[in-house]
Amino acid sequence: VSGAMPFDGAHTEGSNSSVFDAAPADGVGPAQVCMIERRPYAFGIDWRFYGDGKELRQTLWAAHRSGLSHYILGDTQDLIGLMRGLSGTFKGKPQAAALQLAQSVSRGGMELFVFKIGPDLYSITGLQDSRPVLPFDRVGSRSEILTLAGQFQLQCVGQELRQAGNTGELEDEENLKLADA
Repeated sequence: VSGAMPFDGAHTEGSNSSVFDAAPADGVGPAQVCMIERRPYAFGIDWRFYGDGKELRQTLWAAHRSGLSHYILGDTQDLIGLMRGLSGTFKGKPQAAALQLAQSVSRGGMELFVFKIGPDLYSITGLQDSRPVLPFDRVGSRSEILTLAGQFQLQCVGQELRQAGNTGELEDEENLKLADA
């Protein structure tokens, strides 16, 4: 999994300014970076799919032009995460928590991961076929995250849903330690 990269001129040179004049990510905020097992992980990423290299260049150019500052490329060659800054105290390049879960423990299908990562700090990651589902890539208080978990569960009614984490708060939650994720 690649880490969060800042935008620089190398990724935006030669772009045609008429291609994308509108900001691609209205409302995108800073990604929240949390230290988990002494590694920085980013949550709250605006995930986008793109078709080819040209579309990727256009997306990067438009994102940079609209004030977004960082991006993460997925290993599937068609997924990019956009961020307006990184919030938190950390060293090194943060990894995308959603991509780490997708690569290390995902089994495909609909999956919900909820972890307690601090005294009152929880994370939620929703995946569909090992890809992040917006807006279920967040950190927050217990109540915020459990509310989001309920929303994800409602979206999955009638589908098989794997639920895993370390909280014991989800129905049929598969026990998964942070160190194993």
